Amino acid sequence: MRTVQLFISALLILALYTSCKSDDDDQTDSTGVITHTDLRECACCGGYWIRISNEQYRFLLETLPPNDLDIANRELPVTVYISWRLLGENESCGHMQELIEVFSITEN
Repeated sequence: MRTVQLFISALLILALYTSCKSDDDDQTDSTGVITHTDLRECACCGGYWIRISNEQYRFLLETLPPNDLDIANRELPVTVYISWRLLGENESCGHMQELIEVFSITEN
């Protein structure tokens, strides 16, 4: 009986471990161009626009990981290498489908 309980416990732990999904699973590495500042005046607006593979996305300066770009004080556009993922509706303002989370960013 003890062996059966250990076997079932091991299977349960394995099932839970393999079903967990890391945020890094959605991470994409790309080259992009930071094109301009988002000057819209709404509650969920602001940040910077970046073009990646002919799509426009937006990121917030205050959520960037440490980097040497000094984006707020440089002339745009600037080409960058970026690791990112698209935020879902529950992670940003619901109607702002273009907002991304940046994991790393360097000048290209």
